Amino acid sequence: MWWFCLPEASQSGIAHIAMSFGKPVVVSEVGGLKESMAGYEGTFFVPPGDIESIRKAILNLLGTRRYYEAPDQKWDKVINRYIELIQSI
Repeated sequence: MWWFCLPEASQSGIAHIAMSFGKPVVVSEVGGLKESMAGYEGTFFVPPGDIESIRKAILNLLGTRRYYEAPDQKWDKVINRYIELIQSI
């Protein structure tokens, strides 16, 4: 099982990689993370700087093998639109 804990970041590439693999992510509610991770069922938010909340979230996730469905990939839609446009030319 993989999981990530993101204590401070505005937006995280690591979190999006974890999402693409359906892994749970422990995230502090800071910067743009709250908005960018809110649509992912595998996100577990903790208050910023609250070490005990981080510890509890990680311990609750240990041993779980649940797969979380990644939200719609907006980039996939954008890429497909570009492909359609290029093919129509």
